[in-house]
Amino acid sequence: MRYHDPHVPTLPDHGLSSIPLEEALQDADLALIVTAHPGVDHDTVLKRARLVVDLRGITRGTLVENVVRL
Repeated sequence: MRYHDPHVPTLPDHGLSSIPLEEALQDADLALIVTAHPGVDHDTVLKRARLVVDLRGITRGTLVENVVRL
């Protein structure tokens, strides 16, 4: 598991550290948008991820087939 969050540099309880967005998306089966940070390049997420689950509605208005919006 990998994640990118400029506001949460580490998740020590899970032994994880935030990594650059491009690296986090590399070979990922799924990208999960949990928080709609304005500084995150969501267009890159849509282009690079095989499947995107958007929990925040940040992708509303986009015509991308690999997105599931909840």
